[in-house]
Amino acid sequence: MEKFVDISGAPNPKGRYCQACHLRKVEQKHRAALAREQSCIRKLKIVYGKYWRHYAAPEHFHATLQDERDFCPYCGTRFDDVIPDPFNESPVHIDHMDPLDKGGEHSIRNVVLCCGPCNIKKGKRSFMQWLEMLEPPCRDLAKTLYVEKHGHPPEAFVEGCPTARNAYELELALYQSEAALKKQYPQPKVNGPPSNQPTPSQGGDAPPEEPKETSGGQA
Repeated sequence: MEKFVDISGAPNPKGRYCQACHLRKVEQKHRAALAREQSCIRKLKIVYGKYWRHYAAPEHFHATLQDERDFCPYCGTRFDDVIPDPFNESPVHIDHMDPLDKGGEHSIRNVVLCCGPCNIKKGKRSFMQWLEMLEPPCRDLAKTLYVEKHGHPPEAFVEGCPTARNAYELELALYQSEAALKKQYPQPKVNGPPSNQPTPSQGGDAPPEEPKETSGGQA
């Protein structure tokens, strides 16, 4: 007998779709989202060159993050089996490995999908403090993921000024065509990743100037 589901995929004998049709629609939407995100990446490379990952706000890359894994890297629970925290009903959260309030980037380099209970438990702890709370197998996995995403171990992170979740400038760029962006940015607009250290106007020393990059690529 054919199983029917509602629009969310939950079993419902009066549902609109059969289960197989629903799964096909979900897969089609996911592939379409991945295609849009690939377009975003091409535009980011035009604007930010090889440092694009540092400026790629995670809210624009949900499908890409979903493809990384189907379980929480901090506890091993499959996302489909997560029991939501009573204070937050969302079973899956985006976690900033280096917390924003400690100067962690608001970028896909600095985020993973994790279960809601783990993200709430982690709170604003540094990643090193959080690793100490994990079971050994998950601790090893979490540290490996951190190094893969950041290109350095968590011990190397330098705390700094809080980071805002502001992607307004990025969103303006993403709504333009690639051709328009290439005219506007014949060369990448940045010559390095964003700094979380105080600027001179905030009472800090000016960071040393880095040589300007003239070629694109991935960081």
